[in-house]
Amino acid sequence: MSKGEWEPIHLSRGGLPLSHLLFANDALLFCRASPDQAIVVAYTLDNFCEISGLKVNLNNSNFMCSKVVSQSTKEKD
Repeated sequence: MSKGEWEPIHLSRGGLPLSHLLFANDALLFCRASPDQAIVVAYTLDNFCEISGLKVNLNNSNFMCSKVVSQSTKEKD
């Protein structure tokens, strides 16, 4: 993938990519665990807020990684 592009996850080898699930007032976002992807997600959310006038409620937000993601990867800036 090119730098700056969203890299969705795959739930199985050769499976379809999964980037998001949207509900009435919730969104689940999925991407590869990397510092570059964290920047892409943050930029996307900032862009969404600017365009829509809505805000992300950080008190009701959560960040989770797969069990196979190392602690050092989770803590990278």
